[in-house]
Amino acid sequence: MRLTASAETLLADNELVDNKKHGVYLDTESSRNIVRDNHFRGNLIGAYILGQDTAVTANVMTENGYGIRLSEPAANNRLWSNRIEHNATAGIYVTTQQRNFAGENVVADNTLNYL
Repeated sequence: MRLTASAETLLADNELVDNKKHGVYLDTESSRNIVRDNHFRGNLIGAYILGQDTAVTANVMTENGYGIRLSEPAANNRLWSNRIEHNATAGIYVTTQQRNFAGENVVADNTLNYL
């Protein structure tokens, strides 16, 4: 699922399974979205966030390459109460110097848990 220049979109209760790239991709122009109560499995990246002010909450991310990846210019995103386990590369992978927040996530049994 790819969101381009989206704002205030709710992505909820989806099964995002076995995609060659991303379960969800939010581009640099996307903001104020909510990604919640989804199941990501078997994707290269479960949720790839480049936008801002997005809440990623109460998702299950397992057996992906990366659970969640935040890259420049991702800013002011909130990763909250997710279950991120058994991902091949990293549970949460951050390559941005902008302010993002993570809390109350279960991140376990990934090759790398946080980076």
